Amino acid sequence: MTPRALLFLLSLTVLVSSAVAIKWLAMHRVHQPWTDPRHCPKTHDDRKSYGLNGYQGRMCRRITELMPIITKAAKETVFGCAKMFADRRWNCSSLLAVPYLRNDLTKGTKEQAFVYALSSAAITHQVAKACVSGQLPYCPCGKNSPTAVSSADPTYKWKGCSDNVFYGMRVSHEWADAPWRSRIRENRSDSSSRQRRINRESALFDEMSFMNIDFGVNKNIKSLKPRMQMNQHNNNVGRQVTELSMYRKCKCHGVSSSCTVKTCWNTLPDIVQIAHKLREIYDVSAEQHLRPFPVFKSDGSIDSSDVPQQNMVYLRKSPNYCVPNLADGSLGTQMRECNVSSTGSGSCSNLCCGRGYNTQQVHVEEQCQCRYVHCCYVKCNTCKYWMNKYYCK
Repeated sequence: MTPRALLFLLSLTVLVSSAVAIKWLAMHRVHQPWTDPRHCPKTHDDRKSYGLNGYQGRMCRRITELMPIITKAAKETVFGCAKMFADRRWNCSSLLAVPYLRNDLTKGTKEQAFVYALSSAAITHQVAKACVSGQLPYCPCGKNSPTAVSSADPTYKWKGCSDNVFYGMRVSHEWADAPWRSRIRENRSDSSSRQRRINRESALFDEMSFMNIDFGVNKNIKSLKPRMQMNQHNNNVGRQVTELSMYRKCKCHGVSSSCTVKTCWNTLPDIVQIAHKLREIYDVSAEQHLRPFPVFKSDGSIDSSDVPQQNMVYLRKSPNYCVPNLADGSLGTQMRECNVSSTGSGSCSNLCCGRGYNTQQVHVEEQCQCRYVHCCYVKCNTCKYWMNKYYCK
């Protein structure tokens, strides 16, 4: 290989790695929680094995109490994505290889868009819940925001500890957007950029200052490469959907549970419900944007004038994922189990891509004929039988 070709490949590797900000999902392999700065990756190679960049490594050492929460967010993203897409041609299996990623998660596909949105939502959700549970002593309860109707109703009292979704979004911005945020900082020429970074890092564990700090969420975003802009937009989608999923939860007070007074607070649903909402957005965007999306202006920035804030964006049409093609990040659907009686995405006709399927008889044991015994427990028999399972050719 010529020196010029080698230089080109090295520069391409740097560009791709800087655009990929979900390598931190490799933290789903962390078994012992990082609860002390000494547990954080110490060398560049250690950080690389967990997909962390330098800024994330500093966050680990300075705010170590966040690491078990981010680790849980990584697990929720990797395994939650697999459940969401278990019956589809693309089933998130490539996420198990992080920090090593194939083209389905690096070249701007709608699958990449979904993973970015889900991962940023998972961080927001986990941190917001951790504030309420007391895992983050410096993070107070979230703001109660009664509606005009409920605030005028004397039966409602906003007293509970609401999930701090605002702080969850701040942590998500700092962690999930770290690779390209550092590029934005490098583009700032004024001498106070270093001080702003110090203020921002300090604000993450200062309960008084984080509410007022200017995080510059979308400032100078046009200076980023198109793929980074795409990732930033989809991270924002995950956070926005999480924030809008907040709902009011109340507890009744009164004589004989009469509920004459309600104590109410704002809370987030289970992350699974948020993931379902994101998958609905993914499905709609797949139908709406048949051409590579979004459109670029003459200066190379995204023309987002006609893009709803909660719409995922992508740059490249996805392969059909029917046959193995490592260049496209497709693992194929051979030997995937399918449902012969279904007509949906998990049906044999769809999942097998017209190749047909093989039938295999398997021996199954399960509990059956269950009944109550006296007052206190259930007794079941074990039934054994043969059943057909179907696998794509």
